[in-house]
Amino acid sequence: MEIEVEDFRFDADDNNDTQVDTVTIKAGNTVSWVWREGVHAVTSGAGSSDPNAGKLFDVSINGGTPNFSCTFTEAGTYHYFCRPHEAPFSFPPLPG
Repeated sequence: MEIEVEDFRFDADDNNDTQVDTVTIKAGNTVSWVWREGVHAVTSGAGSSDPNAGKLFDVSINGGTPNFSCTFTEAGTYHYFCRPHEAPFSFPPLPG
């Protein structure tokens, strides 16, 4: 699975309103995040307040490091987020 990283968001679940995106995978699957623009990070967990945030992976992804891949040894649902853009935001943009 490949996930594009741009416009302050990830979009693996086809829902632009979610800040914390989720990918459900099988054991042995590899997920690749591919940078398109901006400065981002790919961090495991459901946000910085998650006590396990960053324990599985915590990688900057930008022009110098344009992609990151992780092969998962166990099936399950894995949460991830972008540390630089963790502040609340919504898509589509609010009117006004």
